[in-house]
Amino acid sequence: MAAQKRILLEDWQEIKPYNKTAKSDLYFLGISNEINDKIYEKEFHLPLQNFIREEGISLFCMFLTSYLEDIISGSEVWNSFIKKHKELYGKPLPFYETDKNYVEGEVNIQDVKFLVWYFINTVNKNILLNPHDPFIQSISEGLVGILETEYEYAPENDLLRETYQIEPTQDYYEVRRLLNNILTKTYLFFPDTGFALLRQEAEIMEAGRRVEATLDDNRDRFIHEACTSLLALSAKEWAVLILGKKHPVAKDLEKMSPRVQGSFLFLGEDEKHLKIKHIATDKKFKLLKSSFPKHKDLKEKSIIFMGIVEWHKEWWFSGVSIMSDYNEDFIEKEKQNIHSKESLSFMEDQALIRENLKEHHEAFLIYNKGVPIVFLKKDEVDDFMNGYFDFFTETAGLSAEEKEKAVKKYKPKADKEEEKPDTVMVVFHNINSGFEVYSNIENAFCIKQNKFLNKDRIDQDFYQIFLANFYSKEILDYSIEVSEKKISFFKKNNYTKEELDFFTRFFKQGNYHTKARLTVIKNA
Repeated sequence: MAAQKRILLEDWQEIKPYNKTAKSDLYFLGISNEINDKIYEKEFHLPLQNFIREEGISLFCMFLTSYLEDIISGSEVWNSFIKKHKELYGKPLPFYETDKNYVEGEVNIQDVKFLVWYFINTVNKNILLNPHDPFIQSISEGLVGILETEYEYAPENDLLRETYQIEPTQDYYEVRRLLNNILTKTYLFFPDTGFALLRQEAEIMEAGRRVEATLDDNRDRFIHEACTSLLALSAKEWAVLILGKKHPVAKDLEKMSPRVQGSFLFLGEDEKHLKIKHIATDKKFKLLKSSFPKHKDLKEKSIIFMGIVEWHKEWWFSGVSIMSDYNEDFIEKEKQNIHSKESLSFMEDQALIRENLKEHHEAFLIYNKGVPIVFLKKDEVDDFMNGYFDFFTETAGLSAEEKEKAVKKYKPKADKEEEKPDTVMVVFHNINSGFEVYSNIENAFCIKQNKFLNKDRIDQDFYQIFLANFYSKEILDYSIEVSEKKISFFKKNNYTKEELDFFTRFFKQGNYHTKARLTVIKNA
């Protein structure tokens, strides 16, 4: 077993959103080491290492100390979480009783218990530690006294508070800096999105190709697209909460566009803007010339691969750019690229897309005998889907009764062989996003149409869907709907529907908010 390590100033500053030393840093560093001492004195480190690595204990100590620093300094990170949780679920925290002896803005044992649960389950998402596990109770009771005592004496960190404040600005890059600090340098999210970015950057550096440019582009994409495990919120949404909705920048953030990355054709320029066209969709944009340092290198009909973001009614360059000469073959291929087209789906008529999805959903229920899911052998999927799309196209405009009569004409004959293949494919129609195709999760669906069901693997497949961010919220909801009584998770626990939703956000932060899009097949 490794010996206890002292936490150093550089360790503390690594999880701070500023690049200089604050007057209070040494004080809070001392608290971190006091918590560290208590963990080893009470031998909490032994059970803690069942969940996190030895080197993660130092981060855990700084994490709890940073919670104290946050509420003392008024940086509004923790308070923003509490406010949003109350807005969503009607109480400050999940899992724990907060009706009595809970004071918002002060140190609470319930806060500490939740933070212990959150830290462990965030740094190790391969497990699901019960929020009421006795270890959480014992370590929280053992450490909360330090935080309660220091709450009375610890100094405010003015530099920390100022880092989360911003003056009204039209400069997109100032706002992006705030979003970066929130998502990657804030204690509450560092074990989550901060670690996720570090892992991605390590993979990029190991690959060793265009490292600097790839790192910059990846960070820019991450800032705009990543969501936290806490409440499945984006950096932009957290910034609005931290600043307060009445702050001018918060109001502007609510209007900021998603980041668009793709290939653009340079059409010309005026004094202020570059005129560009998104090749895949023919959508034209005016890019703020001052935001694109390489604009002098552009030639007529240059192709530019880059990211852009709309801020304050102007489109700004965001990320990195790659310029190349005009290429007709590339342009033709790009126009056929479904993923390139989808990058601008947020600008499409969302009501029209939802209507398209609803029409597909209703047709699929008719085609598939009333259920939105089908279980197939791998080599049966193409025939099944081709049959469905032919059915959908050729029966458009018919009544539901007429469509039911037409199903046999288009549906392929079922394979009489009942033996379970090595790979079972699950085709699910998500009413919010279209078709999804997954493999080897069939046992999470206890319905009579599932001829491949193995009751001994129900829990295993359910946890696969529940804990992995990859699977959609809707297919998880459907699994619970049809299998809840068979799944041990629900037999052993009595979580409220609000707590189940919190879990879903936690484990599906990237897929909780399903984006409406034209029907496509997503392969596992």
